[in-house]
Amino acid sequence: MADIEIEGVKRNSSGFLLKMLILLLFFIGFVTLMSVLSVSPTGNPVKQLVISFVSLMVFLILSSGGMKAAFVDRVLRSRFPIVFLCVTLILSLITAFFGPEVNGARRWLFIGGFSIQPSEFLKTAVILFLASYFGRPYTAKNERKRFVFPLMLMIGCFAVILFQKDFSTALILALLIFSMMLFAGLPLMQFVLIALTVLIGCLIAVFTEEYRRDRVYRFFKGEDNFQSTWAIHAVGNGGWLGCGWGAGTIKARGILPEAESDFIFAVLAEEFGFLGVLFLLLLILLIGARALLLADRVKNRPERFFLVLGIVFLFLSQTFVNLAVVVGLLPTTGIPLPLFSQGGSSLLCTMFMMGLLVHIARNAEDDNG
Repeated sequence: MADIEIEGVKRNSSGFLLKMLILLLFFIGFVTLMSVLSVSPTGNPVKQLVISFVSLMVFLILSSGGMKAAFVDRVLRSRFPIVFLCVTLILSLITAFFGPEVNGARRWLFIGGFSIQPSEFLKTAVILFLASYFGRPYTAKNERKRFVFPLMLMIGCFAVILFQKDFSTALILALLIFSMMLFAGLPLMQFVLIALTVLIGCLIAVFTEEYRRDRVYRFFKGEDNFQSTWAIHAVGNGGWLGCGWGAGTIKARGILPEAESDFIFAVLAEEFGFLGVLFLLLLILLIGARALLLADRVKNRPERFFLVLGIVFLFLSQTFVNLAVVVGLLPTTGIPLPLFSQGGSSLLCTMFMMGLLVHIARNAEDDNG
């Protein structure tokens, strides 16, 4: 992508466009969330405003032209990825045993008056670590052993998050690690064996817990679609143009108890209509497409290549899992809609990763030289 001149400043057009797309998506998510929190009896608009501001600042700093081109390389080649991974795994394990139980799961940990969701930071840590791991030359040479540690990491992360009774996040983490192993050239036989391992692990996790088994059973019988039914009703109520920002009724009735998190897409559909939903989907797909093109541009820099692919896989997988839940294609999960759902941990981690994405895009011309 050629450089462009904007007000006398030379910018990489690929990085600039990606940055604008992400900021637009962030803004849409922010105004939608503020619409929900304005009528939520448990919501805290001021707290969310602070969280959104901090997350935005993190993104702007990472995506600014002031960061050196080699910043990502230095981070990935340092000890930070493995230290960050170990810390988030320990915090996730502590949460599994000592975190407060909310809606049947232990996802949050309270530290110094603040609540954090370690599993969200664990997703980021896994991407950083595997990008560092697969990007190392000596790792690439050890073909037989290079997938042993990622497999152990997959099993460990799946087990730790499963202890939190958060099956959906455990599955997302397992698929994230599995996908990055595929990007690294996982042999066919190992692919089949690991895929079977993941499948068997999921079946055991589902059928050994009564509440998971009952949820799947009710879903296939059509008895677990109360929230999805009302969410689909909200989508239909929005019509072509929606009822307008803040004028949605589905959030005000209290019908959707997770309107500010898992089912916020239903609020957006009602208030912005079919055209608003279509615009949102096109925006998400465009960001994903730009990220995949970026991965192709930096394929001769393995660390950056794996980092970009990990980020785009996590972003798109969480997005479409959430949308599938809202329209009733999947059982209810706790997977948030990136950049939309309430919660500081998810928003901060997503904006951090998006900042890294734009940073790589701004400096992608260095990878082709």
